Amino acid sequence: MFRTRRLRYSLVPFMIGTCLALLFSSLPLCPTSSGQPLGYETKILFSSTSDWASLEITNSNETMCLDLNIIEDRSGSATVNCHGIFREDTALVIVEYLLFSGSIPDEGFIIRSQKGDWGIVNFIIMNANSEPPEPVSTFTNPGSIPGDPTNSRTFTVPAELLMENGPAPLEGTSLFIPKKVMAFYYPWYGNPRGPTGSWFHWDPYNHYASTDTPLLGYYDSLSDTVVQQHMQWAADFGVDVFISSWWGIDSFEDNALNPILETALDCGIEITVYLEASWAAQNASEEDRIDIFAAELNYLLDTYGHHPAFLKQNDLPVIFIYGYPLSLLPLEAWKNVLNQVTSDALFIADTFTPEALTVFDGCHTYNPVTLSEEETDRMYWTASIQAYYSSRIFAATVVPGYDDRIIRDPGIHVPREDGAFYASRWSIATANAPHWILITSWNEWHEGTEIEPSLEYGFAYLDSTKVYRNAWIMIQGDVNGDGTIDIIDVVVLINFILQINIPTAEERERADMNGDGELNIVDVLSIVREILEE
Repeated sequence: MFRTRRLRYSLVPFMIGTCLALLFSSLPLCPTSSGQPLGYETKILFSSTSDWASLEITNSNETMCLDLNIIEDRSGSATVNCHGIFREDTALVIVEYLLFSGSIPDEGFIIRSQKGDWGIVNFIIMNANSEPPEPVSTFTNPGSIPGDPTNSRTFTVPAELLMENGPAPLEGTSLFIPKKVMAFYYPWYGNPRGPTGSWFHWDPYNHYASTDTPLLGYYDSLSDTVVQQHMQWAADFGVDVFISSWWGIDSFEDNALNPILETALDCGIEITVYLEASWAAQNASEEDRIDIFAAELNYLLDTYGHHPAFLKQNDLPVIFIYGYPLSLLPLEAWKNVLNQVTSDALFIADTFTPEALTVFDGCHTYNPVTLSEEETDRMYWTASIQAYYSSRIFAATVVPGYDDRIIRDPGIHVPREDGAFYASRWSIATANAPHWILITSWNEWHEGTEIEPSLEYGFAYLDSTKVYRNAWIMIQGDVNGDGTIDIIDVVVLINFILQINIPTAEERERADMNGDGELNIVDVLSIVREILEE
């Protein structure tokens, strides 16, 4: 078989320059690389003198609120979100919303306006596919409607007015973050024979409060042997990071964390924490909760954030925050929490609201198990676009199934379908360009979401995880592993060829387009061809 010879390095810059010149001469003028979403932008100028007013596009699942800007708030106390304007008085409030749509329904947007009995609501709808945005429609919802406490009125904006000058690329920034697979990890189990010396979380009088049966038995999370086995399995089957549940300073989970970090360092696994609501935070006033959460985050970063096994992105420690502690404080208060954190870090919140992306560095969800495939896909597509627009990290979660009936009555049961449920969620998650994939869970045995080996399933879910991970990570031509093949991959490959940077094993495999074991101009040309054919 003919084998391409390695080019002499003296010829490489010339040939690469020629290749890039051909590439740039062939690209369209607008920046429509595969990482940049195309769609339709609409702005709505929404003014209200009612005590509450909402708007809703009733006929489009492919339209999201990306941003809002409060133009005027004479009330001084209005609550504004993507659903509307709410306050206790009738002073004028004006808000500008930015909407993004993957497509426009044939009939255009059908918009429903609802409001209180007082005041007037006005809308100016603008086509924002080009600058400056052009007003295309107006609507007023005045006064009250007898017998209708919501004073509901609808109006339609024709599709052709919304689609003019579109679809257009959405302005945003792709974050070039190495792909990682992470699993939520629970270090909260104890038994009488282990270091804990008593049952903890396992309940011997109720099937050990475990939906399934661990292959390791009802183990002790403080056992070095158990932790070592977990880490080795994770390394062998493609789990890069454990997100370790954490319940406060000096909690059982806190005491387990340092041994976990030390073991992870030996196994090449990274560790971060999942901030859950400590008893101190749960039982405190709102004002005290701000100080408690700030103190806990500072403790985590000061105590563990510098450990070499602690998860970092661009040298910054990463911490995940669960939805329950988020619910204990309004978003504005979480700003105050993070303002008290004395170390630079990245915080990934359990929410997909666009408002949260102005406070936190990224978004995820813990357990989307009850959503249909269509609902899950729509949620992740929306979150992916929002993260792109806001330059934030987007993590998509996959779940093998769910069954908490052993601990809750009646509980929820979502069957695993012999692995089909897990496979479908991996497919949906990876199709929406996440930076990271999160698995719920490694070992939440109470809720039956574990992928850790069990008597019931053996190693089936670890085997599947490795296959799905490799299919996601190893996109041929996606040299930098950001989920897209674009000009950045060409530049990264050139740096490898010129030995400016040294590729990892995975980067080399993704960059070696013809599988000959070498990185050279042939691989560059193959990636260029991939870009031009998209």
